[in-house]
Amino acid sequence: MGKIINLFDQQEHTSESNFAASLSMNSSYFRAQIIVPSLILVNLHSPSLTNLLLGTALAESGLETTQHAGAAFSFFNIPISRYHNTINYLNLDGNASLKTAILGACYCNMFPPAASLMWNLRLAVLISAVFYDHLKFPYPSSTDIPGLAYYWKMHYAKDTDKQSDKALHFIDTWHAYVDGKS
Repeated sequence: MGKIINLFDQQEHTSESNFAASLSMNSSYFRAQIIVPSLILVNLHSPSLTNLLLGTALAESGLETTQHAGAAFSFFNIPISRYHNTINYLNLDGNASLKTAILGACYCNMFPPAASLMWNLRLAVLISAVFYDHLKFPYPSSTDIPGLAYYWKMHYAKDTDKQSDKALHFIDTWHAYVDGKS
């Protein structure tokens, strides 16, 4: 029997079939219709952050996601702990306007359970953007793909894998999905 996670109440259920929420997306569409409008709504838009987020999603998932009963969600492969840590950061006194902007942009009055990152792509983009933005390290140029890859490896992927070829994976997926080179 497979485990099913109800994406709305995060309670586990068992079933004869294996349930998986699946989604895939084109990188141009994801950038133009999801990332850029989400960042504009909360005043975080920049070409560098846009490309960093697109590269992150490509490196983490290839813009294809299937979520079983796991510990990370969305194209960005956001661990539940990172989601809650980011919400805690947004709950700090100095971040009230950003928190309000994010909740408004996502049509929420409070942050939903982490599993909602599977279908709420705007929230997933904004949680990842805030994760990067709160680091206060300057982003590489939007056209410096190796620099963006290294930035991702050092700050975002560091908890999941210490392999030296992580940045190369970011670059390879960028070329495959964005530049059309393999």
